[in-house]
Amino acid sequence: MVQELNEKVIKCLNGELDRKDLKISDQELINIIEKFRSLGLITTNSYSDNSKYSRNISFFEWMDTSDNVDPNIYQEKLQKAKVAVFGVGGIGSAMAEYLVRAGVKNIKLVDFDTVEESNLTRQTAYVESDINKAKIQACSDYLKKIDSTVSVETAHCKLQGQLILKRILMLKPI
Repeated sequence: MVQELNEKVIKCLNGELDRKDLKISDQELINIIEKFRSLGLITTNSYSDNSKYSRNISFFEWMDTSDNVDPNIYQEKLQKAKVAVFGVGGIGSAMAEYLVRAGVKNIKLVDFDTVEESNLTRQTAYVESDINKAKIQACSDYLKKIDSTVSVETAHCKLQGQLILKRILMLKPI
């Protein structure tokens, strides 16, 4: 009975069934719709499926169990975040890529190494023409190809001691 009613409500919401065919009160319908919304089954938000971050926003809405009604705030937080990535080898360069693809607009890359031929088989940010370039520069170039609006700062250094770490985190030149 409940499953059948839920299916009818969904058909009604999709325009496949008239409201009068539900044969329930307005309050009962409101309660069912609210339950669907709280379970993440329906949304009251309207946004384009064609926007760059539409999949992120859908994901945030689906995962958010709070009273927040606007999943865009999470995307805005990502875009305003400042992230430092220490080491842009196999894991760090992939992490930087995923952060930029998710919408992070301010990123700082820290590394002292250069791209070697042996990196090309497991570090996807680099290609043959990057060999002998500083990893931070090659990775920065790659990230800007993904999103031309990203702000990438770089620090070509090896982490040694707290002073240099503090300077890097404060985004001051070394």
